[in-house]
Amino acid sequence: MTKYIAELNIARVRADMDNLIMRGFIDGIASVNAQAEASDGFIWRDCASLKAFMYGELHAYYMKGRREWFHKMDSPHSCLWWVNAGHQPSLTEAKAKLDALTAHGPSEAVFTFAEMNRLPG
Repeated sequence: MTKYIAELNIARVRADMDNLIMRGFIDGIASVNAQAEASDGFIWRDCASLKAFMYGELHAYYMKGRREWFHKMDSPHSCLWWVNAGHQPSLTEAKAKLDALTAHGPSEAVFTFAEMNRLPG
């Protein structure tokens, strides 16, 4: 069966979304999301497509500003896992994956960007 990459990331914002502090982040959401949606493999059919988006110029620009908008988190704030083609993970599933990563570290079931090159098991 074909596998795709599911991805979750969370953040703790420094202010309400309508606060001027958050303006740069809010102003970039539409363009970053549009670029992701236009990317080859937006459903993240492969690691290369996800990496190209993550480390591409536009997303990298906003990643550099993240400390202005978000608090540093001491626990994992993103995770990835393989899903069968056609499966749409729920927020409950995504939270369970992040909780498993936090409790047990990376595995075949859930991993971080550092382990992104794992092949579907």
